[in-house]
Amino acid sequence: MKIELKEAQKQKNVTYEEISKEQGIAKGTVQKVLCPTADLQSISLENLITVCGALGVKLSICAE
Repeated sequence: MKIELKEAQKQKNVTYEEISKEQGIAKGTVQKVLCPTADLQSISLENLITVCGALGVKLSICAE
């Protein structure tokens, strides 16, 4: 899941800070969602949905 999100971030060429400002969530939260080693249980579903939406990634892909 995080690989797809990170790849989408690269393709859209957006930074953590840009996603954070556009979506109104903390930069650290965006980093946590996109970090391949972060514990998924510590990420709220709302924030996951927000970052997926910002990157144009369907949540179903994130759940695989």
